Amino acid sequence: MSTRTPLVELLRHDEAASLIRTMISEQAGINPNDLGASVGVSSLRDLAAIYSLPAELLDQMDEQLSYIK
Repeated sequence: MSTRTPLVELLRHDEAASLIRTMISEQAGINPNDLGASVGVSSLRDLAAIYSLPAELLDQMDEQLSYIK
């Protein structure tokens, strides 16, 4: 799993969803419920410009998501 995985898939996985919600709200100041409105096969990387997600945050998320199977 990574920030290039479709967001829909990540949000269906409890551990990945929890990680994303925590990091997005704490480090980017975004309401994680807003991410659920993102439809289709968009990844967090695809949505980074819309939500102003810093590359450093995405890289940190990639590192942690890589451990989730």
